[in-house]
Amino acid sequence: MTYQVLTHRHFASISAAQLPVDDSLPRLTRHAAAALAGLALITLQSQYDMAAFRLRGLLQQMDKQVTPDLPLPADDTATLLWRLQVFDAHCDTHFLTGLRKLQAWIGRLRAHDLLPSVSASAAVARFLEQQRSLGGLLTNPQRNQAWDPVRKGTLSTTPNP
Repeated sequence: MTYQVLTHRHFASISAAQLPVDDSLPRLTRHAAAALAGLALITLQSQYDMAAFRLRGLLQQMDKQVTPDLPLPADDTATLLWRLQVFDAHCDTHFLTGLRKLQAWIGRLRAHDLLPSVSASAAVARFLEQQRSLGGLLTNPQRNQAWDPVRKGTLSTTPNP
């Protein structure tokens, strides 16, 4: 990837579309990983819903940054994607649902054996046990998910039973 040297005069007229695509991806990954880590600690339903919605927004921004020719992600991005897949598969979170570009990236990682399976394995069991020990709503099957990004595409006004 080539970068253009910019002076202070160029910044006034540069648009986000002119910046290299992957420049914000590491930042979004760090923010999403921090949001996911925080989400695991939340025990109040209202705080959980707001934090899950914020995480979903970060993932949507990441999805917009991914292009088919983007190189395979760094370890921290692969780790975040694996954790999100584990939560989606085992905790009914749906964080990655509808994010086609991120899902395609995950497929590329799997094709290169860079992303472990999220089916029943010792690594998944250890990870989920560690997350459950935090006591947050993320791994609690009794949580009340007030928003359903999968089926409705918008925030739900009534809690799911």
